Amino acid sequence: MDSNTLNREAVALEKMMHWNTRGFHISLAFAIAFILGAGLIASLSVGAEATSALILVAACACGYLALNIGANDVSNNVGPAVGTGALSLPAAIAIAIIFSSSGALLAGDSVISTIARDIINPADFGDAHVFIFTMIAALMAAAVWLNISTWLGIPVSTTQAVTGGLLGAAVTAAGIAAVDWVVVLNIAVSWFASPLIGGLISALFLLFVEKAIFSQTDMLNAAGRWIPVLLAVMISVFTLYVLAKSQQGVAKLDPFGLSLIATAVFVTVVIVMNQLLARVSAGMQNHPTMVNQLFRFPLILAAALLSFAHGANDVANAIGPMSAIIAVTSPAAGGQVDVPAWVMIIGVTGICLGLALFATKLVRNVGKSLTSMDQSRAFCVCLAAAITVTGATAAGLPVSSTHIVAGAILGIGFYRELKHFREIKLIEKAEIRSVEFRELVLGDDFRAPGHRPPSRGYRKLVRREVLLNIVLAWVITLPAVAVISGGLFVIL
Repeated sequence: MDSNTLNREAVALEKMMHWNTRGFHISLAFAIAFILGAGLIASLSVGAEATSALILVAACACGYLALNIGANDVSNNVGPAVGTGALSLPAAIAIAIIFSSSGALLAGDSVISTIARDIINPADFGDAHVFIFTMIAALMAAAVWLNISTWLGIPVSTTQAVTGGLLGAAVTAAGIAAVDWVVVLNIAVSWFASPLIGGLISALFLLFVEKAIFSQTDMLNAAGRWIPVLLAVMISVFTLYVLAKSQQGVAKLDPFGLSLIATAVFVTVVIVMNQLLARVSAGMQNHPTMVNQLFRFPLILAAALLSFAHGANDVANAIGPMSAIIAVTSPAAGGQVDVPAWVMIIGVTGICLGLALFATKLVRNVGKSLTSMDQSRAFCVCLAAAITVTGATAAGLPVSSTHIVAGAILGIGFYRELKHFREIKLIEKAEIRSVEFRELVLGDDFRAPGHRPPSRGYRKLVRREVLLNIVLAWVITLPAVAVISGGLFVIL
């Protein structure tokens, strides 16, 4: 390589580094402006109250946490779609912003109550100021931990971080009795159960897709028959969930009415998708690579629904503590956790802004790091995760979408490993039987050690080192944030 080429490459690298540095500074400026804006919105909303200064600080902490949730956690929703090439990074971020904010605004109330009121009881703190400082410490500790994790490129659980922050600050402020440990235990059980459920569902979906579509002689015809059904089931269940959430405060539909709507949606989706797939697949070769491309639109839709479910569940992590502060400082609230519009705006805007400004690295990590993915596998991951998160949200459980998406990806990876292992064993058994038959026919002339078939290697399809790093980050998140939160409370 001549010196001119080296000089050109050096100049190009210098320009790229300069742009990256400048881009980071611009993003940082936007983030700081948003945090200060959150404080300004709070000061204008609460007026001149005795606790207005504390609420202003809490609003800034809430905005800081929302930014970090968007930067770290929302990447789970669209990572598989980006990693398989179904979506470009800008398109994925746009979809995540639209659907995460929609989920937060339309269906985020049930989990907010758990975070804001059920884990710790404000009455156990005696003084409202102590409770407010507890919540501020929890917000700041969780935000700092997520900031560090995002900088390192590690997807961690924001739910664990916020719960750890609440526990650490509450125990430091008012002792162990201030925490409702039954609620914490239920949440902790959901952290362990939800990724297992997500992994099992994703593996079952992949098993069905392989048997019903990729194992058929005419794969294109099978895909045209079953992909619309899978999409129809997904959209029908999602429609029922949204209808159930939107009926609060309005005339409720009876089960027959809900079933009728779901059936109409199911039939409509099947008819429309049948026509669409027939046009798209016209002229395609009956090859797995071609058939896999038919999952692109279903994958995009599944990622969008997962983003909606994530917004409904994880917005509580950002605004739950802030809502609790408003509840104890507002006489009109009477201790009830009602989320003011301005608090919801801070949470939703912060999550969307954090995703747009800082989530690029983690979106790529989630999409490609754990196991090899194609569009049909990624569809199974997003669909399984969306179902699991939606179910948890309906139950009011603050689960970790990071855990669930990773569990769904691992379910795919370990299913493929098991399938590969069984195939290897069948091949080895067939080879051994072939050798035994030839030994029986040829006798001693064939009984030489070299004629025995060698053992075939077992291929691992899940990257263990990446899995270990993520698991370690999850294990230390709650205790680490609890310690940070307790320390911040002492300082405050």
